Amino acid sequence: MDDRLTKLKEAAEKAIDESSQRSDDIPLTDFNRIIHHLKLYLTELEFQNKELQQTQNQLKNSESRYAQLYNQAPVGYVTLNSNSIIVQANQTFADMVNTDSSQILNSSLSDFMSDSDRAYFHTHFQAFFNNPADKSMELKMFKRDGAPFFARITGNLKSNDSSETDKYKQPKLFLIISDITKQKIAEDLLIEREYSYRTLADSGQALIWSSDTNKKYNYFNNVWLNFTGRSLEMELGNGWMDGIHPDDFQYCTKTYQSHFDKQESFNMEYRLRNSTGEYRWILDKATPNYNAKGEFIGYIGHCFDISEIKNAEQRITLKNEELLKLNAEKDKFFSIIAHDLRSPFNSFLGLTHLMAEELPRLKISEVQRFAMSLSRSATNLYGLLENLLEWSSLQRGIISFSPDYFALKPKVSEILQLLIESAYNKGVDVEVVVPDGLMVFADVKMLESTVRNLASNAIKFSLKGGKVVLRAQSLHDGSVEISLTDSGIGMNKTLLEKLFRIHQQTSRMGTEGEHSSGLGLILCKDFIEKHGGRIWAESEEGKGSKFCFTLPGSPGMEFVPIKLN
Repeated sequence: MDDRLTKLKEAAEKAIDESSQRSDDIPLTDFNRIIHHLKLYLTELEFQNKELQQTQNQLKNSESRYAQLYNQAPVGYVTLNSNSIIVQANQTFADMVNTDSSQILNSSLSDFMSDSDRAYFHTHFQAFFNNPADKSMELKMFKRDGAPFFARITGNLKSNDSSETDKYKQPKLFLIISDITKQKIAEDLLIEREYSYRTLADSGQALIWSSDTNKKYNYFNNVWLNFTGRSLEMELGNGWMDGIHPDDFQYCTKTYQSHFDKQESFNMEYRLRNSTGEYRWILDKATPNYNAKGEFIGYIGHCFDISEIKNAEQRITLKNEELLKLNAEKDKFFSIIAHDLRSPFNSFLGLTHLMAEELPRLKISEVQRFAMSLSRSATNLYGLLENLLEWSSLQRGIISFSPDYFALKPKVSEILQLLIESAYNKGVDVEVVVPDGLMVFADVKMLESTVRNLASNAIKFSLKGGKVVLRAQSLHDGSVEISLTDSGIGMNKTLLEKLFRIHQQTSRMGTEGEHSSGLGLILCKDFIEKHGGRIWAESEEGKGSKFCFTLPGSPGMEFVPIKLN
């Protein structure tokens, strides 16, 4: 546009010069054309002036808004040169340091810092200035009146301003300064609370743990670490589970995971290895943990050593069992006195009374029959009294236990020989199948009582023409298994399950009315268990019974059955 105006001026001057030289020769139309162009351009200039004025006004408004935004920003803006001198600062920063803006310029930013942070700032400033990206500083600063505040400083290199002369075209650092005093106070308060919590957690007796949302354990207090004797690093994650008793491991993991998924509180008891290698019973009470926003952040657990309580409970349980056993023994004893012992005596007394009154009128065959009945009653009474005395002595602990090695076959043959008469009277065969030379390590008197009771029962519940067999064999573990099998009436499942239990009623009549108290089996069980062996029975109603027990022994020999007569 300026070139056009220049050309118009040159054309006008040329026309005027020529007209002055040849005024009579210049056409009027040339003058009119030049004047027309000048008027057009003048009008155009007026429009351009108006547009320029509008643009200048918009620029001023924009600069005003920028200045307002710059000065009223929620954070401080400071521009530094390479010597950390402030060349520009907004009003927010001036308010931060409580200093007039005019007094801030040409000051060092470090003038507003504490002594310790000033040294840190100068040490790191050059590296920060050269490459401020992704870097920040947190410093303690002061107002002019001495009031402190904490600031976080981030920055970017500022590009050169094209309006600056070459003399001032130097790189500058544009800083954003945020007052983080409230955040620092909150962080310090959080740290203080965390310290207080950990102090409280470590000063009690509870073993405390916590876990995150991934079910991983992320904290154990010192009480826990002192208990296990392991470091925090060893326990974190799932490392602490190495100390769980193998029998409790699956239960613990299943309980934890199932309740974690539902975010439910739970209690569980398990055994945990302590620093000495001993497993102790632990009661673990766990509850879901939430942050201030109510968001689930895992679990926290408080654990207590309840080994003494568990031991006390076990002792109470044993005492209760002993009490129940004593009550059962008392009831059994009174039952035998009141019924099992009185009934045979009544029968015995009835027979003697009858014989005393009717003897002159009785025939020899009748006397013999009464005598046989008296003999059976006396035998039953004797056996019952013998069991009572042995059982009573055992319960009072006055029966000595003196095991010895001896050959089994001669001993059981001797014991069974005493029962041959009662077996013969019922027509029951008795057979011994024991290898010659088979040795056992047992108390002789206890073995005699056990075999006598089991054999008597076998004969008692056998039918005429039946058979009782005593067998023995050596087992692979070195023990000896002895069994007595009969072909008698057998037992149903209900009665079979009651055997060897003092508090269960198992007495019943033999095949010929023989009395049975059930005490003999209880005595057998106590004697066998005294040897460390076990006793059991197999039976089916109508198909006989088999009673077995084990004793310490020696390797077996070949079986040589013998028949007792």
